[in-house]
Amino acid sequence: MNAFSFALLLVVALIAPLLSLWKRWGIPIVVVEILIGLVIGRSGLGVIDPADPTLSFMAGTVGFALVMFVAGTHVPVGTPGIGNAMVRGGMRAGLIGVLAVPAGFGIAALFGTDNAWLYSVLLASSSAAVAMPILQGVPRRDDYLALVAQIAVADIACIVALPLALEPSNALVRCLGLAVVTLLAVGVFAVLKTTADSRVRQIIHDETRERGLALELRISLALLFVVVMVASLFGISAMFAGFMLGVAVAAAGEPRRVAKQVFGLTEGFFGPLFFIWLGTTVDVKAAFANPQMLLLGLVLGVSALILHASMVLTRQPFGYALLTSVQLGVPAAAVSIGGALGVFREDEAAAILLGAIISLAATVIAKPRLKSAS
Repeated sequence: MNAFSFALLLVVALIAPLLSLWKRWGIPIVVVEILIGLVIGRSGLGVIDPADPTLSFMAGTVGFALVMFVAGTHVPVGTPGIGNAMVRGGMRAGLIGVLAVPAGFGIAALFGTDNAWLYSVLLASSSAAVAMPILQGVPRRDDYLALVAQIAVADIACIVALPLALEPSNALVRCLGLAVVTLLAVGVFAVLKTTADSRVRQIIHDETRERGLALELRISLALLFVVVMVASLFGISAMFAGFMLGVAVAAAGEPRRVAKQVFGLTEGFFGPLFFIWLGTTVDVKAAFANPQMLLLGLVLGVSALILHASMVLTRQPFGYALLTSVQLGVPAAAVSIGGALGVFREDEAAAILLGAIISLAATVIAKPRLKSAS
């Protein structure tokens, strides 16, 4: 990645937050960032090469991990009533998962592909990375906690299921990797919790604040990317490592200053970089070149909206139900991992990402309805 590409990414990343200052602009920032990526990437002008090793590492690994880490820290683990909410949200996520299986197999049969289980996982998935920021500022009443729990459960379950659906022959290795990453996250939680009031933590806290060392931030980032590195050894996506560590930190209680620093680092640079890069990876032209794959993308996106919206039958507010249909991390990881494994062709990968982009339309419809639903 040269200086021109880097400067261009920083400049275009300003467009989304500037547009958000206009109150009538109802599209979430992340959606605008992905659309910007579409314009400057493979689908549009082609001035940014998403396959550039430096860019793909900074955005697809570092940015992805940080975005999912921040999303994980938004899960209200210690909030009163979260246990009951987990049951309600988990049941809805499970019901959608059950419905997604025949839908996924039906879509695979209709289009003559061998990726029925992958489609099922995609249809059942939710995106904490998109939904959690949108939910900031929404009153936490009624079904709110159940909604957050549903999104978290669906995200984690589909992240776990994704490598098994893509490469069932290596299921044992993938399951071992998932277990190791989970144990590491539990270990981080245990250390943070037991040392919360220790003398050493207090010294580190005082010194880093007085001398501007940002030591707590450095430790948080070091822990995150050690876990990401371990996950990569087992072929596990950085999204799982980031999200699990974020949940662990949220459960232990992250210092407010460190939370602001990580949030600023992510939202100020790595988050926009990831979402714009994700947009550049989508080759809509490849999907349009094959009408069958274009139709596949449309069917995947619309099917996800319908499946999740059906939860209104369980008395879930319509805005909440629609928000759970948003896909992002799981389709992105599917294309990244599946492309490396040769599971599908480039036009099918484009169709999967196109389906995810269509599901993002749910945010535009759901966002105005969230406060009234609470």
